[in-house]
Amino acid sequence: MKKNLLYLLMAVFALNFISCKDDDNSPIIPAEDLNMTFGTDENTVLNLNYSNSPISGKQVKFNTKDNKTATLTLLDVIPGQSETIINNIQLVEGENEYTFNGNSAMTKATAGSIAYSGSIKKGELNLKLNVTMPDPKGWAGTYSLEKYTENAASGAIYFSWAGPDESLTTMYGQMFRTLGSMLLPQLLHSITLEADGNIRAEYYTGPIQADQEQMMGILMKLFMFNTAPDVETMAAFQPTGEYQKSSSNLAYWFEKEGQLYVKLNISAIIAQAMSDNSSTEDNETLINLINGVLNGTPAQIKQLLGTALDIDLSTISDATFAMLLDWVKNGIPMNVNNAEGHTYIFLNKTAFNPLMVEAVENPDAPGFNSDMIQLFMILTQAGIIPQDAQAAVLLLINLPGNWEATTTFNLGLDLKK
Repeated sequence: MKKNLLYLLMAVFALNFISCKDDDNSPIIPAEDLNMTFGTDENTVLNLNYSNSPISGKQVKFNTKDNKTATLTLLDVIPGQSETIINNIQLVEGENEYTFNGNSAMTKATAGSIAYSGSIKKGELNLKLNVTMPDPKGWAGTYSLEKYTENAASGAIYFSWAGPDESLTTMYGQMFRTLGSMLLPQLLHSITLEADGNIRAEYYTGPIQADQEQMMGILMKLFMFNTAPDVETMAAFQPTGEYQKSSSNLAYWFEKEGQLYVKLNISAIIAQAMSDNSSTEDNETLINLINGVLNGTPAQIKQLLGTALDIDLSTISDATFAMLLDWVKNGIPMNVNNAEGHTYIFLNKTAFNPLMVEAVENPDAPGFNSDMIQLFMILTQAGIIPQDAQAAVLLLINLPGNWEATTTFNLGLDLKK
């Protein structure tokens, strides 16, 4: 009997031990040590990859209540979305971290998807994203510059101006298309709007094939005799070397209300430009400084730029800086037209209004007090605009000088898909 009682006590003890062990479901990392915004400071590490390429200067919020499911909030990561929320992420417990992967629809209202995978531990989030952007207009694809045709009827630049004297607008159309076909192919070969929202370009890295004397001669014939160069003459300006493809995550595109928005990743562009000359820590410091500047008012940014470049920008309106700041932060709104095999991607008259409108008109020199001309003069005096190009102000002044009569003004790229 005593032996049976001993066995019974041992069994009860064993069951109690097992029960206590099963009840010990405490997480390997408390939720409060995971719930934070990563990428904000040196206390959090965010290793973010977008389309298999690292991207910096971004922030991601992580939140979990039970260490089983989580929510990710992407801040200005997906092109065109200031905030993207991914819910119901399944967490898998490991030895000292949680891992996760899955797919999410971008939004209920639009097509597009986000494939995600990663891991999280206290103070560090690793996240890989592969995105398919909504493309209701079918814009994704590779575009090449349109070739120059006889009498500058077409070329790399798309230009349409209506309202002022027709002879003036026709001549300016030929001028822009001629100059564009001289210079753009020496810099750019093609543009690809990728399915993930990246914009990548094939660009020329060799020396510019530009003869200033020849260019001035061509423009003089155009203005004095209304004679545009022939195709053979323009062929001398075409590069013969190899093209290089730009890196990912430097610029993005997205569709919004029927317009094509182009957004530059300023932080990534600066980090790449400085990659050979400074440390990662220096780059992060500069990126944080730039992000801080971009959150200032137009008046503050104008003053900061003026001080940094040692130029006086006080005559430039806050409206122009507000427009440029909006383009940097929210993207440049471009229009897209397809006609007879051409794809025109351009800015219209509305986009140029702040640059062309004069706060105080000068009856003796119409257009001279516009922001565009004032900026040109300021940059010329500072030596930023080359001396050979300074005479161009005589051509440009006709644009704001005839702005009041302008009904249509489109300027952009003439492309072939």
